[in-house]
Amino acid sequence: MSNLKEYILKNFDIRSLKEIGFIPKEVRPNDYIQISNIICNFFGFKDIYEYTSEKLHLLHSSENRMILKTSDVVTSNGKLKSGVAIHLLVSPINDSFECPHCSKNQKCNDFKSYRLANDIFANIKCTGCKRKLTIFTNPFDGSITIHE
Repeated sequence: MSNLKEYILKNFDIRSLKEIGFIPKEVRPNDYIQISNIICNFFGFKDIYEYTSEKLHLLHSSENRMILKTSDVVTSNGKLKSGVAIHLLVSPINDSFECPHCSKNQKCNDFKSYRLANDIFANIKCTGCKRKLTIFTNPFDGSITIHE
């Protein structure tokens, strides 16, 4: 168990994974078996230690975005299992936006949920009117759009 704990703490930011909803809030931060199961289910691993053995391949790269993919593997029963694609936003062309309700100017990178997002959508709260907003980052040109 201590090896599992050390491995998870070395390779994963548990607090950030909980904040973005990857690890459900009800999972205790010291329940390393449950955390391991969540990670394994997401990546399709048999055990957590496969995480560092996965190879990432660059599929696409631009000034603002990288798309990486884990290796395809053949399972023990001979079926091909496709790797997981990971989209990374390097930086948007313009990370400033104005809230559509209160007109307060804000920067995307001021929001932790935006900086940690592994998707083209990030949910935030306006710092002015406190309304829930969604930042959409166009994966092709890096432009951002704000939606309620």
